[in-house]
Amino acid sequence: MRPVWTALERRSAGPRVATSWTWTGCWLKHYGDVVPHRFAVVRDGADVVGAALVTASRKGPRAFPVRVLHLGTAGGPADDDVHVERNDLLSVEGRRPHVARAVLAELRRAGGWDEISFDGFLPEVLHEAAPELPVESRTERSWAIRLDPRRPVEDGLGPSVRRKVRIARNLLGPVGCSVAETADDGLAMLDELVELHQLRWTGTGSPGAFASSRRRAFLRDLVATGVPLGEVRLFRLRGADGTIGVVVGWVEGRRFCYYQSGFAIFPDNRMRAGLLCHAVFAETCREQGFSDYDLLAGDYAYKRQLAGGEGEDLVWARLARGGARSAVVRVARAARAEVARRRAP
Repeated sequence: MRPVWTALERRSAGPRVATSWTWTGCWLKHYGDVVPHRFAVVRDGADVVGAALVTASRKGPRAFPVRVLHLGTAGGPADDDVHVERNDLLSVEGRRPHVARAVLAELRRAGGWDEISFDGFLPEVLHEAAPELPVESRTERSWAIRLDPRRPVEDGLGPSVRRKVRIARNLLGPVGCSVAETADDGLAMLDELVELHQLRWTGTGSPGAFASSRRRAFLRDLVATGVPLGEVRLFRLRGADGTIGVVVGWVEGRRFCYYQSGFAIFPDNRMRAGLLCHAVFAETCREQGFSDYDLLAGDYAYKRQLAGGEGEDLVWARLARGGARSAVVRVARAARAEVARRRAP
């Protein structure tokens, strides 16, 4: 699939890391042995105009599991999943609606599933994929700092957030930002990120994102492959006493998309390492001509504060197959939701 996929990438409308071979190839290497998968290839005559990775998972009780198909690199084990966002279908420019309809038509014909899951898609992609199909969906805000070439990032923050960033900078002393230029630089920064991340989260009783050796290996390969191509970026902020924080993310055109981070812990809660790092890294992106510093989905206070309400919605949706099995699944879900509602008070 690699030559077919990369040829399609060169003809696609724009860069999407979730549908790049850099991301997909790394996922296959580290998850292909535990997640059933296949490729859908769409042709118009002899011309290949689109492709999708289709993965499979099972949810619910073992006695009566729900068989789910996912478009893209979702469906991994819960503790190891890569949490794809800004998902898409790979297609030649202008052919995405045709590709989406063709893929869904083939999946419906083939059967063997109870639901098709659309994980982290942009709303317009979902509309093209299933414009008239009965899908259940939820949206999450993907928060973004809009980067104005005429105004520093700090000047665009709200008064209280700007004050917090400036206090953190004053308390932490002179700071310097660096960007990984080579695979070796990226891997060294990633090691620091993992150490800081795990130290912070295990201190709260959480296993942390990198308790999963599979996810850690996936990200190392992604960094080693993507940094030289300019598809993956790592930022590191250092102060007088060492590293304050490291962030890794990917590049889509003029947009930087934050993926994971590690920040130092300080006894003074005014030393807001994460808030300062994101503000500095966003400013670095602005100076380098980026248009957005995307914090992606997740309703966290720091994202809302930095973005000031800016961003776009991402959609998680599912298309249920008709029949008795789907009816039982719907009834079971409704019953579970009702139990949760009654227990909530």
